[in-house]
Amino acid sequence: ALADDGGLAADHAAFGALSALVAGEGAAHLSDAAWYPAAEGALAALYALHPAPEQLVAGLLTTMATELMGEDGSRLAAVDTRALARFLFVLAHGGLRHLIFVEDTAKAVRREMLEREKVEEEGAAKEGRELPSKAETGAPPVDAIIDQVREGIESEILAATPGQVNLMGHFAPLVVHVCGSKELLATDGALRTSAVLCLAKLMAIDGAFCEAHMGTLCATMQADPDAAVRSNCIVAMGDLAMRFPNVVEPWTARVYACLRDPTLGVRKNALLVLTHLILNDMLKVKGGIGDMAAKLEDESPRVVGLARLFFSELAAKSNSPVYNLMPDIISTLSANDKLSDENFRRIMKFLVAFLDKDRHAEGLSDKLCARFANAREPRVWRNLAYCLSQLALTEKAVKRMGDQFKSYAEALLDPEVAEHFRAALGKARRFASSDKKSNIDELEERIASHIREDEGEQQEQAEGGEDAEGGQAGAPEGGEDSEVAAEAGAVEAGEAEAEEAEEVEVKPKAKKKAANARSSGRTKKAAATEKPAVAAPKARRSSRRALAENQAA
Repeated sequence: ALADDGGLAADHAAFGALSALVAGEGAAHLSDAAWYPAAEGALAALYALHPAPEQLVAGLLTTMATELMGEDGSRLAAVDTRALARFLFVLAHGGLRHLIFVEDTAKAVRREMLEREKVEEEGAAKEGRELPSKAETGAPPVDAIIDQVREGIESEILAATPGQVNLMGHFAPLVVHVCGSKELLATDGALRTSAVLCLAKLMAIDGAFCEAHMGTLCATMQADPDAAVRSNCIVAMGDLAMRFPNVVEPWTARVYACLRDPTLGVRKNALLVLTHLILNDMLKVKGGIGDMAAKLEDESPRVVGLARLFFSELAAKSNSPVYNLMPDIISTLSANDKLSDENFRRIMKFLVAFLDKDRHAEGLSDKLCARFANAREPRVWRNLAYCLSQLALTEKAVKRMGDQFKSYAEALLDPEVAEHFRAALGKARRFASSDKKSNIDELEERIASHIREDEGEQQEQAEGGEDAEGGQAGAPEGGEDSEVAAEAGAVEAGEAEAEEAEEVEVKPKAKKKAANARSSGRTKKAAATEKPAVAAPKARRSSRRALAENQAA
């Protein structure tokens, strides 16, 4: 039977057959591999052809919930996981189809209203009269009316306020409960997949629901043992970022973290989703750009190809994003202990090739030289110096490097760093005109002089150390002589006391004079046995010694 508008009537036999395929006898005889795609197609057909699809799908959900949990939910504790997985699939896909149905209806209403306005304007023009403007009548624009109505309908899909009959909102707490039940999800892989997808699709319907359960989705995306579930979560995050960018934005670091997932499929999906969002300006490029650059040396050629394509497309944008992101990329990759120096240099060589303007080389050389002052590890120094050696330095860039000499002076004492600086200046010399090489010559001489000066200090320090060791070796002999002198003085003092006891008849003045003479003799003898102390040389700790300690640490 046909409806008045030419479509199928609500009681058409086709709708009965489609309903039985989703939740009837036809569904019972289908395996999971056959049922899921069949149910997805049946729901799409119902929403495309039925005059009131939301009522029909609500009836299907009620029937499935009753068979699954009973009239009062008494069978929820012993629920059939296979039936529960199918119910969650119909709930999620039905809600998503309803969202699409609302948006398509809003577009159709907008077209009809705009067509009506156009007919009125043409009629008024033929009659020679002028229609009042919307500003004069105070009527809102058509788009504003449609958007307001559409947003109101979408917010009611998952609403669970008292007095409202919103079936999706009624079952939403069940979905959250299932996703949080690790014991239940561990029993059936199909149930785990259906539950996570159901949660993600319901989040795409309502912004408040999305914000409330973003933590659950991200935790599953990173920690679920099933790689397929993690991949599904990443794709869902991409869809949510397109719909609710402000809600997803604080969680983007979790998506970047999936680039380090051990499973190839998860890394590939993460890279694809991030590429799509960044190139379409739906996601701000943050600190995770270093993780994307690391994929240029991934173990999978497929991931490497996707990463190269991403940076090639990014470099084609007008605001020079690769140049602006280079400092963050260098810092992130330098701190990555799992990335070898060889891999780092191949990545930098690929990225620096996109910096084809003189102002890019000048600006980046300034930033790299400034970063030497805050870097304390020789590995970071070498990475920064290598990046400098890959730039096409202009005379202006070389002059700025000379102005910042103090920032990287200590790093130049590392032979590899010094070699990279020489290579950078050598490249600049090849491209500079003969009358503009003075700054290059001056900086080369300054670097060479700085290294020679430090080598001289190192030699002087080594000689001073040898003198100090010789002085310390002679110290024990002087100590022994002092002890011998002290013992001799003690013996003489004892003899003097015995003589004083025997000479009892000596006058007091004579005894005092004799004692003073003997004391003076002992003092002179002790002074004669003492040796002058050897002065230790003043130690100087050179920059090269500090560099060696850094490397040892």
